[in-house]
Amino acid sequence: MSTAQRGLILGIDGGQTSTKAILVAPDGRVAGMGTGSPCDHLHGPNGYARNRDAIVSAATAAPAAASRKPSDIAGVGLGLTSAPRETNAGAIFRQMVDDFCTVEPGAFWVDADFVSNLAGASAGQPGIVVIAGGGSIGYGVDDAGREAIAGGLGYLMGDDGSGWFIGLNAIQAAARAFDLRGPQTALLPFVLEHYGLDRIRDIIRIIYAEGFSRDRISAIARDVVRIAGDGDAVAAEIVSTGAARLGDTALGVARQ
Repeated sequence: MSTAQRGLILGIDGGQTSTKAILVAPDGRVAGMGTGSPCDHLHGPNGYARNRDAIVSAATAAPAAASRKPSDIAGVGLGLTSAPRETNAGAIFRQMVDDFCTVEPGAFWVDADFVSNLAGASAGQPGIVVIAGGGSIGYGVDDAGREAIAGGLGYLMGDDGSGWFIGLNAIQAAARAFDLRGPQTALLPFVLEHYGLDRIRDIIRIIYAEGFSRDRISAIARDVVRIAGDGDAVAAEIVSTGAARLGDTALGVARQ
């Protein structure tokens, strides 16, 4: 079957919260969708296996939902948080694609997810996008095609304003309240209940356990925002600081 006859395009968005795949027909109609686990840093613990599982599971679910076969896919495009340009990992992700495409796709593209996010948000026009999910990054392109990036150095370097940033700061604030090192906050009983703890020190056996995934911390960001909206000053300060950091990220891109 020729590329023209196959025709379907598979797009994959891999983030630190989840991986999503969408199968699109030549007329632009969405034929099928699939989801998978989060894509993580490729060079982290079990990085290759985690990314492969996330991408392959989402990618195989999309054609299955459309009653189509992987061999019907003519092209694949991936925008991945685990594909920063510094890693030059295109060949690695191409191998993952070959694992589920029984016929080699005629077109293949992979780049960092901030590139595909800006393209989708601006319809290919110049602009700036700030992504704040499990992690955070700012990216922009000007009229001359020059690019700029701010942040996006991963959780150890902050991921300022992200779900990780908000969740981690909330747990830290709960620990300070428990130890009487900081102000009392509704975040303390929330964290204890959410993680099933009797005391905050028991968080150690959870967050340092083998196999613990960072999305369990970033996932509480919505609750932190809710608690802030209920009038908790500590939670409100965390959310406000996160928002300011995201603003700084956008300004950093603009200044570059």
